[in-house]
Amino acid sequence: MNHSNSMTLHVIHDRSGRILAAAAVPSAAPDERDVPIPLPFARAGQRLARISMPSMHPSELAAMLERHRVSGSGERAALVASKETKSRRKKPAARKK
Repeated sequence: MNHSNSMTLHVIHDRSGRILAAAAVPSAAPDERDVPIPLPFARAGQRLARISMPSMHPSELAAMLERHRVSGSGERAALVASKETKSRRKKPAARKK
């Protein structure tokens, strides 16, 4: 396994799969893990998923997480595309001149 091209994503999500927090942890051999990495932790009503995926640039990862949610749990958790929903908020009326 090529450790430099993969990472584990620690994702905190709610029951609906909405991502609340995430931290990318590069995969490394056990003897290379000498630096502690801060990770999010789940509170009451939240869940933790660990998802293995290819490494990507932090800005690409952030953009991807905004468009996805977590489906499943435990070892079977996966990121899936979110359904786009229309805003319930009414648009402001156009001003008359």
